[in-house]
Amino acid sequence: MKNYLAPNVTVNVSTEQFTFNFLNIEKSVYKGKEKLDKKIKKDRILKKCSCHRDYMNGDYSGVTKTFCANYGLLYESLESCDNPYCVLRLDEMKKKSLQLQLEVFRTNNRGWGLKTRSRIMPLQYICEYVGELWLKDEYINETEGWYCYEVEYNDITYVYDSEKEGNFARMINHSCENNCVAISCCFRDDLIYKGNKIPQVGIFAADKVIEPGEEICINYNKTYFTDNFVCLCEADTCIYKKKRRQNTFFKVKNHNKKTK
Repeated sequence: MKNYLAPNVTVNVSTEQFTFNFLNIEKSVYKGKEKLDKKIKKDRILKKCSCHRDYMNGDYSGVTKTFCANYGLLYESLESCDNPYCVLRLDEMKKKSLQLQLEVFRTNNRGWGLKTRSRIMPLQYICEYVGELWLKDEYINETEGWYCYEVEYNDITYVYDSEKEGNFARMINHSCENNCVAISCCFRDDLIYKGNKIPQVGIFAADKVIEPGEEICINYNKTYFTDNFVCLCEADTCIYKKKRRQNTFFKVKNHNKKTK
């Protein structure tokens, strides 16, 4: 089907035709040379789940403030245990996200973007950032990080690169006033490295409601914006806009400086 990205995602081509310059995939594909561990076999003996039920909201559509309050102190991702009745129902959370209606559209100055046609509640799960999965030690950055996202877990850094292979989440733009956040989530049992599950990148709403028509944005953080990249979010609180003003001020000041 033309312009098909996902069951709940439409493409607005009213201003410009959408061109697939990447392979549309539903889940990340490991590309590294180093072998991953074999899939963890489920223990047939049911043990009591020690996961925190209060990390997910009542209808399993997202995480809670309790999780966010502890997330900065924890070194693990949002991860369910091997008990099939684990209270952290990540699969159910992913299924509920398909009820959200999303739209890829052409922005004024930042290429393609992603917005919602549904009302999204605070901390609700929206989608997964999908791409080629690499160990950072093996990763060759061909595009200066345009479409890559790094995840650090147990002192190992992984890279998800959606330049060549990815999903609609690659259209999510940056904003200094971001309404979404990225949280590491171990959705899959088949990606294991050195005895630990490899976390994926989950995109969640931040702490405010996202209304229909609003663009979905995350904060790429300061490491993304170097001399080669310019922030175009146009937010009133844009920290990069402020930095550019300061640089201009110093240049003008130095230019007007009297010489002997």
